[in-house]
Amino acid sequence: MSEDRKKVLLAEDTIPIRLVVKTIMSKIGYDITIVDNGVEAVQKSVELQPDVILMDIMMPKMDGIQATLKIKTNPKTKHIPIIMLTALKTSDAVLTSYDYGADYYINKPFSNDELIKAIKFVEKIQNRPV
Repeated sequence: MSEDRKKVLLAEDTIPIRLVVKTIMSKIGYDITIVDNGVEAVQKSVELQPDVILMDIMMPKMDGIQATLKIKTNPKTKHIPIIMLTALKTSDAVLTSYDYGADYYINKPFSNDELIKAIKFVEKIQNRPV
């Protein structure tokens, strides 16, 4: 991975989504690391210190909501923006994601533009003066 490229951590267990996201992220200049469960997402977030995390909600071992809570309550990773990616259409999932620290939420299926705009949005928020 290049030091000057931004890093994204994708926690997603569905291979076609992983391939689509990898292609989009490469096009906009991100290096991507992919994990397929929430436990690995928590571990890799500490290790890699990515610029953004894309987190599926429904995953094995630990779901994305629990992984988000662990990442956002860890002093080493709480600053990392998290964008939730999910096929769940219930408002409960959205609200719980936000309650646990998610910064943005995208429904699957999503377009390339939706994902890119979400990344740009969380980058803008991240770079605001406090």
